[in-house]
Amino acid sequence: LAAHLYGEPAAALRMIGVTGTQGKTTTTRLAEDGLERAGVTAAVIGTVGTRIDGTDIKTALTTPEAPDLHGLFAVMREQGVIACAMEVSSHALVLGRVDGVVFDVAVFLNLGRDHLDFHTDVEDYFRAKASLFTPQRARRALVNIDDEHGRRLVTEASIPVRTMSTQGADADWQAVDVVLRADGSAFTVRGPDGLSVPAGCPVPGDFNVANTLAAIASCGEAGLDAAAVATGIARGTGVPGRFEQVDEGQDFVVVVDYAHKPDAVAAAIRTLRPLTEGRI
Repeated sequence: LAAHLYGEPAAALRMIGVTGTQGKTTTTRLAEDGLERAGVTAAVIGTVGTRIDGTDIKTALTTPEAPDLHGLFAVMREQGVIACAMEVSSHALVLGRVDGVVFDVAVFLNLGRDHLDFHTDVEDYFRAKASLFTPQRARRALVNIDDEHGRRLVTEASIPVRTMSTQGADADWQAVDVVLRADGSAFTVRGPDGLSVPAGCPVPGDFNVANTLAAIASCGEAGLDAAAVATGIARGTGVPGRFEQVDEGQDFVVVVDYAHKPDAVAAAIRTLRPLTEGRI
């Protein structure tokens, strides 16, 4: 009903929907930043709020309720937004918040233990996320096959699938020649039809190479210029609250990060370990 009242605004946008236990915010924010730097008017919706063509709008939920969501799409349409990258939570899928939206590209990053206060078990959690990869909700899929649930999803999705990998798997999109640094990473993206472009991420951590690859590849799969997006992301400044350094002249490093699940905390500590010989 909300989609109808607002005149089906999502249909006027290139829609990229990203789901996964970890990395949704980083992936969508990197995609939006890369698009804007490439000269494409873009928007992003997610955990740290909504941004439309560079203007921040406070929203309370990772994926807003349907009336709010379609209202935001209508504002985007009015302001000439070409592409919107948004986080799609399992709650949103089960509770119908993204009903009335058909994503041009649905992205699967990973699946771990989370939200088991809402889902009966991990299988129920997977089934909720897998529901995004159906013709009713998306036109094509981009799936991370470095994740075991991603490999399963490739066999179960009922829409065309492209795969991605940062760990040497035979995938449609790959990150190769990865160089990890304290301030981010540099690598090469290889994609369909012989595509090969230099890329980088301003946020440290090997897991953020995967998030950056997902951002670049999803834009490419949505018919946007993947090479220009890769260049834009590499020139960016990072993502709010995701390995965000605070420098007030103190003689120690302060990093703000959203990690709050066991594997995410472990990954954050692993990334920070080389930065100091002392305690973390």
